[in-house]
Amino acid sequence: MFPKTDNHRNPVRNWLQMHPDALVALSGGVDSALLAVLAKKYCNRSACICVRSCFLPESDFEDAVSLASKFGLELHLVDASPLADEAIRSNPEDRCFFCKNMMVNLWRECAGDFGLSAILCGDNRDDRSVIRPGKRALDANGILAPFDECGLSKEEIRLWAKELDIPIWNKAPSACLASRIPFGTEIHPTWLKRIDAAEMALKTLGLNLIRIRAFQTETSTPEARIETDPALFDLAEKRWYQIILLCKQAGFVSVTLDPAGYRCGNLHSQQNRSQD
Repeated sequence: MFPKTDNHRNPVRNWLQMHPDALVALSGGVDSALLAVLAKKYCNRSACICVRSCFLPESDFEDAVSLASKFGLELHLVDASPLADEAIRSNPEDRCFFCKNMMVNLWRECAGDFGLSAILCGDNRDDRSVIRPGKRALDANGILAPFDECGLSKEEIRLWAKELDIPIWNKAPSACLASRIPFGTEIHPTWLKRIDAAEMALKTLGLNLIRIRAFQTETSTPEARIETDPALFDLAEKRWYQIILLCKQAGFVSVTLDPAGYRCGNLHSQQNRSQD
């Protein structure tokens, strides 16, 4: 059941019309997808930027490119190497701050090159309740979040995106691949590739909301702990042999299913509990 949204849609339209030129940070998720489509419609001029790195799931990159093609968006693709930065590679609890700061610098460079004065991200009202160290980098650099400012919720975003025929309107939440690795464990590019490959494979089985948390073992090969929607536990049980096979083909030494299910920001929660 979707909520009525008129009270929030008009403020978003007005907000965009008051910012005549804007660069939208396009991540491949539904929030930034809707924002990009609306910016094209209501700003005098808009463009999008997608930063491709080892942290971005390949499916998210493909969705960003596909969206730009479908709606005629001006899209700038930029490559980044976050693991070249020790502050990111060492994976501290505030890794997201350093990574987002790196991305913001790329956004600002692109905006400057093309004469765009405002940089927008797809944060919404519901994101306020989620632990997100990267938000500090956004705020410190003046990145604007019209959905959040206008009080638009995730449900309202999905409904609006559906009405505008945005194909990923019901896409499951996504996150950077580095979020699958516990804080303090150094991030290896091979681990990120294994995580992405395994998650893409498991989605073909119907496990659309999936996180594979990678944990260090005594060998160089990580262990996969699967988090998924508890509503999908029966499906996971029926397909367990295939799940194990696909995860091992992706390079994991062992596979377990987290009985608590998927939790947004789970690794942050674990870190906070360990400090209590």
